[in-house]
Amino acid sequence: MLDVDQPSTSKSTRPHTVKVRLVLALCALLGIGAYGTSASFTDASFVRASFQTGTLELAVAGATGSFVPGDPTALSLTQLSATGMYPGGPAGLAELHVKNNGQLPLTVSGLIFTTTNSGGIANDSGTTALGQLARLKVVPYSGSQVCNAAFMTGDGTLTPTSATVSSGLPTLTPGTTATFCLKVNIPSTVSNAPLAALNVDMRVHIRVTAVQA
Repeated sequence: MLDVDQPSTSKSTRPHTVKVRLVLALCALLGIGAYGTSASFTDASFVRASFQTGTLELAVAGATGSFVPGDPTALSLTQLSATGMYPGGPAGLAELHVKNNGQLPLTVSGLIFTTTNSGGIANDSGTTALGQLARLKVVPYSGSQVCNAAFMTGDGTLTPTSATVSSGLPTLTPGTTATFCLKVNIPSTVSNAPLAALNVDMRVHIRVTAVQA
């Protein structure tokens, strides 16, 4: 019985071994084929772009037309001055030129007026008293007009101690200019002026603001 069973066992094992080897060989070939399909040549090109922000710069000038940046150094608008002021008396007149010196269009958003005494102190009794009596007038005008007493007739309606002009202001493209005529006087209708307003040296400060258009 042993002699008969041994050949039978040997015949059943060999074909099974061969089949396993064929499956393993087929898997190896399939693996090589998949790897070869995923390989490819590549190339790339690059583009570079640069970006730069524009500048927003507001410059101011008086009658001389010499424009300077108004911040941090204040422009001395010496033409806006008067001595010996009294109700119905002399008035201070001055031109204010505003120029867009930047690269972007801008809109003038405000002309803000405040006052101090000659020492730079605000809200002292003298400048407060005179500031409440005085009137400020601001009129935009073109280059064909002249900022003088004939052009600026009548009294203003603004109080120079705390006046803000924010409407009717121009939009300026780069390189263009807007001009305003300013007047400060004491109206002839003022009566019973307080003694604190006498012999006062008041300074009017103007802050010009702008935003990108």
